[in-house]
Amino acid sequence: MHGMVGEEDLLTEIFLRLPVKDLLRCKFVCQKWNSLISDSKSRFGYLHTLGLCRKNKHNPYLYPSGIIVRPSSWSLEKLKIITFPNDTKNWFYYHLHHLHNKFDGHGQFLYYFLRSCNGLLLWNISSKEVLGDDDELVHQEWSFYVSNPTTGHCVRIDRFGHDNFNASCSKPYLVFDPWKSPHFKIIFFNQLTTEIMDLPTLPLTPQDSYFLRVCGRNLHWITFKSNNIWEFDIWELKEDYSGWILRFHVDLTTLQHDLHAHSFDTVFGVAYQPPNEDEEEESVLVIIAVDNFMKIASYNLKNRRSRILYRGDGRSAPTLHGLYFETLISI
Repeated sequence: MHGMVGEEDLLTEIFLRLPVKDLLRCKFVCQKWNSLISDSKSRFGYLHTLGLCRKNKHNPYLYPSGIIVRPSSWSLEKLKIITFPNDTKNWFYYHLHHLHNKFDGHGQFLYYFLRSCNGLLLWNISSKEVLGDDDELVHQEWSFYVSNPTTGHCVRIDRFGHDNFNASCSKPYLVFDPWKSPHFKIIFFNQLTTEIMDLPTLPLTPQDSYFLRVCGRNLHWITFKSNNIWEFDIWELKEDYSGWILRFHVDLTTLQHDLHAHSFDTVFGVAYQPPNEDEEEESVLVIIAVDNFMKIASYNLKNRRSRILYRGDGRSAPTLHGLYFETLISI
């Protein structure tokens, strides 16, 4: 009959309304479902990501699903991704060991995680130093990769020799805004000549300490009063860059007892979370490090609940590399 919705169209409409985790399970039901969800030509992953953006009632942005942690300073290639809400099963390791077989053949490689942006990760991989013709150590060329830890996809975007890329001067950044485009960009800044845009000033006193944080969709100043490091203000840059808004005043004094923390180290950033079905207001998680960076914890400003997201092994402090976003976008 004319006008009837085909099975594939109906499945697509259903899949577009499912969360990412449910779609990943659906891929194992049958080959047809897997092909439909994974098909890059139909841009299903991009359409699904746009749908996630539209669910944000306040702004067309993705909500972060967790944090990206490098467990130790000596493990450059392995990341631990911890999702919200957190429990013993809501994390997984992600690394690029398979790349030297898929892209570069067999050999020894150095792995460096550089940046993350809206669900995509930027890596830089170089082969280790080898002996040249004059028995001198030669550092072989660099390669850059973009990967999606949610889908497991990874692409090599280019290869650069020393004539084109100088690691000490050029700083690569990953730019990906799914609301504006399904494509990502890699932008290189020359650290010697880059000029930073003048930002509006804040009403600070000489005794205040402060630092800047890029938290997903927003730019924040975190300001501390000298008499209590567990209490601070979070200022947010206006969308037109005309000034700062005092978004949150945070007092974590009682959290010190709840987390059994001996010291406060820093604020990593702010993670907005979607409201519940019967609510309009977003939740806001403040991500902090305590006890010499051996604990990474979250504090919900809405319900005032805290949770330890990650505990170090006591030997090497972890590094938080940003927020993790679940997306099925194809790269």
